[in-house]
Amino acid sequence: METLSSTRHPRLRKFRSLAREARARKEAGLCVAEGPKLAQEALAAGAVIREFLVTAEFLAQPSQAGLLEALRRAGARGSQVPEALFANVSDAESPQGIMLSLEPPKLSPGIALGGLMLAAHELQDPGNLGTLLRSARACGAAQAFLSPGSADAYSPKALRAGAGAQLGMQVHSDEALEGLIDRCRERSIPTMALVVKGSIDHRKLEMGPKGALVLVGSEGRGLPERLAENCSYRVKISYPGTVESLNAGVAGSILLFEMLKSPLK
Repeated sequence: METLSSTRHPRLRKFRSLAREARARKEAGLCVAEGPKLAQEALAAGAVIREFLVTAEFLAQPSQAGLLEALRRAGARGSQVPEALFANVSDAESPQGIMLSLEPPKLSPGIALGGLMLAAHELQDPGNLGTLLRSARACGAAQAFLSPGSADAYSPKALRAGAGAQLGMQVHSDEALEGLIDRCRERSIPTMALVVKGSIDHRKLEMGPKGALVLVGSEGRGLPERLAENCSYRVKISYPGTVESLNAGVAGSILLFEMLKSPLK
């Protein structure tokens, strides 16, 4: 395994830009995932893994030998880097000793709407977005739709918050949610607008026989009225406490899990 020892090495510079710049990820068609759990998730999802970086400390762990062998069998090119250089490339507060560059899942052409689906409007915090995607996948959702202005679903922070859930989903970026709502209506799929002052309690909802679309708005402004008014339901999360509202990731997750009480028929 080659050892990279300079921050000027092209591969290290590429890893660093992928970890920090959405534009670099988009241009390269790659993202960066750090840590053994995300590496395992990428392998389980069948992701195309291009390269990986590891530290000597990580290589010395007997428990990670199987993971490293699986990465080699997947055709990924491995390089060893000193601990200090790895920390320079990583965007994490506590680097985990292994980092991958990989291709996000390719979108299937002509995929049909149906089942439980998530939509986010200008959700800008990658932690909240990752939380929602993790909850959506846990609930069986295979698709998520993000409006322009939303966080990058494949940024390192979003991948950490999502525990790599987005690697096993179809995540549509820059989606016009108005058109998505109309397409769901045409297919008799109910659309659930999560708003602070909703007209229906989240516990009274049921997922339709063809599924449901759960819409979550931005952290500060929520869903715009032009979207909420076109949805089947304006939903509020009911709770006995006196807080004004819930975190977007938490509120959306509650509504997603509520859909499980009425499984698809």
